[in-house]
Amino acid sequence: MADPAEARGCGECGMCCKLLSAPSLNKPPRKWCVHFRRRSGCDIYADRPAECRGFNCGWLLTPSLPDDWRPDRAGFLLHQDEGRIIVEVDPSTPQAWKKAPFEQTLRGWAAAGTEVVVLVADKGLRLGTPDQSVKARRT
Repeated sequence: MADPAEARGCGECGMCCKLLSAPSLNKPPRKWCVHFRRRSGCDIYADRPAECRGFNCGWLLTPSLPDDWRPDRAGFLLHQDEGRIIVEVDPSTPQAWKKAPFEQTLRGWAAAGTEVVVLVADKGLRLGTPDQSVKARRT
């Protein structure tokens, strides 16, 4: 069976290269990695550090999510951390996760019992009834 990440592909996305940190590269969160190239991706992909190698993009790994959930199109990326779904929102589009169908789907996952945490810059929100502010833990 083909790996879902191979079946989909990052294309020109690179949102993880912007939103996530890479301490071994001295790359802070929410800043573009110096190794990312818009048309070709990561210049050091074959030798990328462990923190990049270990990242699992929720869109790549969830074939049931439509193409509008691709991080560069949606304005956020999804990943799991200790059983939670983390929604890392691009601070240049802080309301992106609230657009249809995203917010309704995310809230549906939360209502079904999955912890969903939305991170926008240094603010975190655990979706629920009611929503709760949480300390943003950056990855």
